[in-house]
Amino acid sequence: MDPMFIAILNDPWVKEQNKTKSSYYRFTNDTRYHYEFKYEFSSKIKNNDHRLLILLNGRGRICADYWKFSVGRRIISALRASGFSILTICSKSRMFDIYTAIQYNIELKMIYESLQIWINTVYYRTFQSYPRLYIHGISIGSVFATLLSRVLPIQAQILCVNIGDETALTTRSIYPNDMQTRLVLDPTYANWFYFDFCYNAKTKPVHNRSLCPFQSDANHFYTVPPTWYVTFKGDPWVSIKMYRRMQEKIQNDSLNLGGVLLNHKKSVQIDIIHPINVTPTYMQENFDLWHNKPYASRIFFEYLTNFTVSNNSEQRGTCHCSPVNFTYWEGFPNITRTWTNKQQAEHRDYIRDVKTFRGTFCEDICGDLFTYHSMGSRNTQKALDWITELDKLRHSLKIKDYLTRPLRIWMYSKESITKDTKRFLSSKIDWTSISKQYEIYSSEYHLQDYFRRLQSLNSVSRHNLIWTAEPLLADFYIIPSNLMFFYFETHPEILNETQLSSVYERLNNVYFYKLLMNVHNMFLYSTMTSTASLVGANHVIVLPDIGNIGFLYNKTQQLLRNVIKLTFTDTKQNILSPASKSPSGYEDTPVTFKYGYDIVMPSFTKLGLNRNVPLNWNMSFSQKKRLFYFAYNINHSSTLQSIHKHLLFLKRDLQQKKQYNKTTEIKGKLYETISIMSELVESNEYFHEIQSSVFSFCPDTSLLRSSRLYETMQLGAIPVILTDNIVLPFERFIDWRSFIIKWNINHLKGMIDSIKRIDQLENYVKLKIEKIKSHANAFQWPYDHIEQDGRDKHVFVPKKDLNGSAKNAIHYIALELRCRRLEQFYGLTSDIFSAQSVKAQHLACKSHPKICPCRDKQRSVAFQEYM
Repeated sequence: MDPMFIAILNDPWVKEQNKTKSSYYRFTNDTRYHYEFKYEFSSKIKNNDHRLLILLNGRGRICADYWKFSVGRRIISALRASGFSILTICSKSRMFDIYTAIQYNIELKMIYESLQIWINTVYYRTFQSYPRLYIHGISIGSVFATLLSRVLPIQAQILCVNIGDETALTTRSIYPNDMQTRLVLDPTYANWFYFDFCYNAKTKPVHNRSLCPFQSDANHFYTVPPTWYVTFKGDPWVSIKMYRRMQEKIQNDSLNLGGVLLNHKKSVQIDIIHPINVTPTYMQENFDLWHNKPYASRIFFEYLTNFTVSNNSEQRGTCHCSPVNFTYWEGFPNITRTWTNKQQAEHRDYIRDVKTFRGTFCEDICGDLFTYHSMGSRNTQKALDWITELDKLRHSLKIKDYLTRPLRIWMYSKESITKDTKRFLSSKIDWTSISKQYEIYSSEYHLQDYFRRLQSLNSVSRHNLIWTAEPLLADFYIIPSNLMFFYFETHPEILNETQLSSVYERLNNVYFYKLLMNVHNMFLYSTMTSTASLVGANHVIVLPDIGNIGFLYNKTQQLLRNVIKLTFTDTKQNILSPASKSPSGYEDTPVTFKYGYDIVMPSFTKLGLNRNVPLNWNMSFSQKKRLFYFAYNINHSSTLQSIHKHLLFLKRDLQQKKQYNKTTEIKGKLYETISIMSELVESNEYFHEIQSSVFSFCPDTSLLRSSRLYETMQLGAIPVILTDNIVLPFERFIDWRSFIIKWNINHLKGMIDSIKRIDQLENYVKLKIEKIKSHANAFQWPYDHIEQDGRDKHVFVPKKDLNGSAKNAIHYIALELRCRRLEQFYGLTSDIFSAQSVKAQHLACKSHPKICPCRDKQRSVAFQEYM
């Protein structure tokens, strides 16, 4: 077999070809704008950490050179080892337009649009995720890299043997500061903006399309990214002084050019590569073709050290960077014939390699050996380590920025997302028209009304929430819905099964499913996530009690799988991990609530007192007349049939004197032990009796779906929650253990005996009541239901909000949302039991305990019994 053929066959480039694929983009017949995208995906992507480095070579080079040249393969090898996917972009003209300004640079626009297509149709289609982008340029490729980095979300750039385009590196963007900050610090947002928002702006009517590149002559540029300069000591074209001058220019205006990240001392670095001290084994170790040819490396070293220069004045050295002719002795056969046969054979093989692979040979010699103006691979890993360090810095700066500003919210207009549901759009939303027993669900209206009030405040925050006039900058997007109202408007309590089924079908298919699809199809904000599996995670919807109603179809629930739901629910599933078994036996309950992800809020509670019947709001322990009480207010949504069997058994035992005396003596005073009413009680009597009792039973069947829990606290009694695994409002911020009793109803009798045996019971009760008073506002809404102008109305009550300083329900909802967003920054998903989510919650609470208090197992109210 021909030795030359064997050499080519053994060339590592041939083997490398199998690892790459290419895409081609041709927008015109002009071959100057024909591009190859040659790429190789990483096999080391972990934890959804997608990093893609774009390689731009110098004049006259092609994409394959990175895999063909030994020095290129060393760059590729370093990228692989660090988990980067690789993309090389090359023009058929083997040149880039580095002379035309960004806004008018046709080639820049062509590559920008080609990359948008490639990212969406190749990378995203493969991984369902956008990668963080970095860029590496060599020579003219470095200049073009600085242009491309202003129209793409480039997180960092490595510029070799060129300082880049000075105008591109020193021109400020005219994006507003808040948008620049978010683009710089939030790669997920930046990727979404360029590869989803701007890409789909061509087919969807999006807000502020003019902010996208090439949509106007304005400097709507991405910020100048952190820059790692690689300069060669032997480079005759670009001096080290030129790099230092450019570094100084960038650093002197870094805040305006690239924000807090570019302003950091690590963000503009110069790495000076010096010529290497060559040894006989250097080329054997670094030039792939000679790994198994020590003789070739030795012959090369002899040529190098003897400094054999061509005697022909018309010829140059073998490589442009050196006068050395590395094939000199080939022209003197009378001398080489004096060598041994082995020496002659080895020399012929060496000469053949140098000639056959001259390009890769010279790239190695000029770049890594002589540090001339050429491709170099030395210190590549150092630059990649710098990128990793910057990524960590970027994340910490992102968290710092988030913690120093209000939470930005934006809410869709109902008209825009319900325009094709005319029957529902034209309906007048009036919660006072619905039966009193459903008034607790009016929080659906209250929150939406409060968010709209934020909109009218002209960027003034309340409860550390602020309405952003620019929806592109929102942390959370609020989906306004009247689902609960439309449901209760039908008076479901009087409907038969067929009628209810018709209501469900109408609410799902005609209203709610269409509403959610409009949010997704008409707007792009729901896709502002790191992966396709998280679509909707930056959205919030108010769905009081949806877990218990359970009428949402599966296709509707799928659209809500990542949306954060504000709800009050006593659903038992999804509190436990998938491997656990519910202790309550509710495994088949339809559930949309996700513990640790969705947010439990209190119901709207209004004490419907007759003003002519005053109450003693500060009744002391000694003024109470009984220990335990339970009754149904006539206005409660629950019916007599829902009274728990254990309470009925307890009432029977009392009547038959099987278990308890009717009275209990404490410090010489007799108290009625327990009063359980099996009939409906009018409101004023109900309130009086609770206030006259030390403890009030709150069975799980009516706990969070009724106002009983909150009425009990408002009336100065201690709630006794009779359930096992229940999630209470704002658990993370309120220590429920300090002011309620929670007990499994199966152990009810033992609990009563335990309470009666408490030493210093009066002091015990006093402490709990004081704690209840300290949290009195936490479960109140700054709204009231009043009669005005002859009709009932729900009205906002400013004195219950105190310009956002009152610690009411809105305050705690804001705390929950703020914590949830922070946890998302650390990796929280709706799959709350995944290793990623568990780690995210741990990192958030350990790093920022004031924003996200850690869930202390000893304080958890979800599973434990406590007094």
